[in-house]
Amino acid sequence: MGMAFSKLLQDCVGGDLGGTIEQYRTTLGNDARNEGNQLMKLLHQNEDLKPIEDLMTSPMFEYPQLWRRCPSINLASLKAQIHTTGKGEHPLLSFIMEDLESLNKMKLLPELINLANTFCLYYSFNKSVNIFSVDDFFQSQNLPFANEKIRHLRNDVTIKYLELWNSTIRHRVMDNNAKFGGIVMEYNQTLTMTSDMKYFVPSRLSTECCMFASIVFLMNLHNTMVENYNKIDLVKKSKSELEFGTVDNYHVCDFDESGIMECVRCYVTIVNGELVYDLKAIERAIGERYISNKVKLSYMLIPRFKSCVGDLQRVLDNARMCFDNIPGSSLQPLTGVSDALDYMDFGVPEINKMMGDLVLSLRFVSPHLKIPVNLTISEFMTKYVMFNEDSIATIFKNCKMLQAVDLWQEISLYKTKILNEGNNDILFPQLKPKFQQELPDVVSKDLDKLNNTERHQLALHLNELLEARLRQMENTFDPEWTVKSTIEGFLGEDFDCCPESLLNRHVEKALKSIL
Repeated sequence: MGMAFSKLLQDCVGGDLGGTIEQYRTTLGNDARNEGNQLMKLLHQNEDLKPIEDLMTSPMFEYPQLWRRCPSINLASLKAQIHTTGKGEHPLLSFIMEDLESLNKMKLLPELINLANTFCLYYSFNKSVNIFSVDDFFQSQNLPFANEKIRHLRNDVTIKYLELWNSTIRHRVMDNNAKFGGIVMEYNQTLTMTSDMKYFVPSRLSTECCMFASIVFLMNLHNTMVENYNKIDLVKKSKSELEFGTVDNYHVCDFDESGIMECVRCYVTIVNGELVYDLKAIERAIGERYISNKVKLSYMLIPRFKSCVGDLQRVLDNARMCFDNIPGSSLQPLTGVSDALDYMDFGVPEINKMMGDLVLSLRFVSPHLKIPVNLTISEFMTKYVMFNEDSIATIFKNCKMLQAVDLWQEISLYKTKILNEGNNDILFPQLKPKFQQELPDVVSKDLDKLNNTERHQLALHLNELLEARLRQMENTFDPEWTVKSTIEGFLGEDFDCCPESLLNRHVEKALKSIL
């Protein structure tokens, strides 16, 4: 083959090249079929063919159209035309062209949610002994799966998650301190199979919510695709949203570049030697192929990781953070809750049920939820927690959801008051003795200086400190810390109702003194 090509090249170059060109001119000019040949017209920029005698006499370099390559149909030229037309005219197509590489990763979403569910079901920070990394998790003998499924989760899904985080999500956090589901990420390091498990569970904490951020990122891509498709004229709008159940492959937009190019090639023409794309037709074709039967995905589908240690503390802190970020969330403080509970004559069992229902509802609060200022707790319970309206306590129908943490404080303090009326020496039997020390006289005098409003506010926060923090995470708090600094730590703001002399080791006796 090489010898034959060399001989042919020598014949053309070393032979009568001018005669060959002259023969080509003669053949081209005398071919009557060229009179209506659209290709020849295109080569001559839609002009009529030159007379035969001109073709015979003019040098070939005066006709570069004969040697010009047909323009290539590709995404780069399509993107250039979209940019010229304006992104607002074609939102779906513009969004696809901006980040096609990320869109190709949406197919990972169902497996990623399944992986997060697996971690939530079979891992606990305080029960999973000797499991520190995700590699340790898969090597443990606690998973009730066949070895084949374990290998798939470890070697396939987990590796894809690491690639997604390390190649995409991490860099977006580094570039613009991105928000994911309302959470501003504060962690952008590379993850490996030996990284801590806290980066693999769907935690909502900003310093470790890598899995949560990755799922939210893919969900946002999918939901944006659906929203942009609904903006196309003559398209049947879909307002439904998947909130419960399992996310399967058929729920998610699954893009691939070859499929998009098939849609593009059907709606492109050549005008004056230039490619012209029918953007509206391409946009509609892509939407019908990939998105027409899809609905938006709710963040409620993301598994929630429950930590046994300090879980109530996490719930309250998360709710406070979410409520503080809602415009207009500064509502009037609750009043008359104790009188209302007295009127209903609730005992400890009823109080416990109300507190349980309220905490369950607070677990559903997340940064992505746009909670209206006037939404009541009962309305939140029926809409998001699927409570039966008849089973909801009346007090929840009269309080706003943004006041739910304050209401939990009031109900919890009311329960403590009931227990205190029994003349119990110790209000919280499970509390370590280091937090049950007697009050010094100087602290008692400082407490006596507080007015009724200040005493009530201090009682609410002392009770929360005992109920949600010291009892469950006593090793986290030093008995020699001031109560003021401890309360300000979880409130995130100044708390002036507490004397500086009150220490954590006096906290239970201080509450008993106020009650």
